[in-house]
Amino acid sequence: MNLTIEATAEAPAGALLTAKAIAGGIDALARHLRVPKKQLASWIEGEVETPRSVFLRAVDYLSRALPK
Repeated sequence: MNLTIEATAEAPAGALLTAKAIAGGIDALARHLRVPKKQLASWIEGEVETPRSVFLRAVDYLSRALPK
């Protein structure tokens, strides 16, 4: 799997979208990040700004899940 995240204003949504793919869907990612699925969907869609704490948890998840 070749997944990259660009460092742009869309980085939080991109990180969440990548994490969703790795986690196996929005339900699994919402459970892992301990956030409501509906709120997670709004962050992924870019409708609402992703809280920094959630973005950092997603990046941490990706750093552990993606091959080095």
